Amino acid sequence: MIRCVILTAAVAPSLLILTYWLKKTGVSRTSEAIWSGFFLGALGVFGALGIELAIDQLAFLGGSFPVISAASKAVFVAAIPEEAVKFFLLVVLVEKHVDVRRFQDVMVLGLAVSLGFATAENFFYVTSLGDWKTVAGLRALTAVPAHGLNGLAMGALLVSARLEGVKGNSLRELWLARSALIVPMLLHAAYDFPLFAMGKHLSKVWFGTVWVLAIVLSWIFVVRLFNRVLARAAFADMTSPHDAASKANIRLLMQSGSMGLMTRPFMRQS
Repeated sequence: MIRCVILTAAVAPSLLILTYWLKKTGVSRTSEAIWSGFFLGALGVFGALGIELAIDQLAFLGGSFPVISAASKAVFVAAIPEEAVKFFLLVVLVEKHVDVRRFQDVMVLGLAVSLGFATAENFFYVTSLGDWKTVAGLRALTAVPAHGLNGLAMGALLVSARLEGVKGNSLRELWLARSALIVPMLLHAAYDFPLFAMGKHLSKVWFGTVWVLAIVLSWIFVVRLFNRVLARAAFADMTSPHDAASKANIRLLMQSGSMGLMTRPFMRQS
């Protein structure tokens, strides 16, 4: 019985977040593309882990300088491998799925891949550490939503790139496609750096404050980014040849307001 409870605690946060977004964006919960992205993201943990273990052995990660070591680990061991794996899965595999018809689908796919990754990672943390209740609770409120936030940013910037491609602006499309990888890396590193610094016995008050500030600023940035891209994506989907059901979902989404769409899921997690 206890094993079932632990498994639920590890998996439930990601599934709840994903289910909410699927409902709000009008994407079917039976979409094969969404669940393919979710499970591929979960498998991506193993690829990222191999890269992280290899990089962690390199000597340039700070040595005896704790701040440099924490920053290097946040960027090179955590942010770059994990977000690069997610980006590869999203662009090379998941985005090409036949069920992906709308630009808004791509935005949700970025979330699905990231939450799949977060689910597998969360499972290993919750099941391998002794105080699983504390670990599960803290990660449900911090690490899992942070992965989701990175996925939303990745999806939004990738959709921006695709919209520029439709308009024939190939140079801007290339830049935005690159930013869809770089920005989540920066957000990820900003989240992890204070945690790694505190893990090296640096000032918990100072770096704890930096950590909270990084989370708040990241949320504000991604909320504004998502709202802006959502309006463009909804309009592009509306004017593209889709079936009637898809257009009805788009109209409903535009009427409901993108700010409410962004803020309510995070308020429910707090």
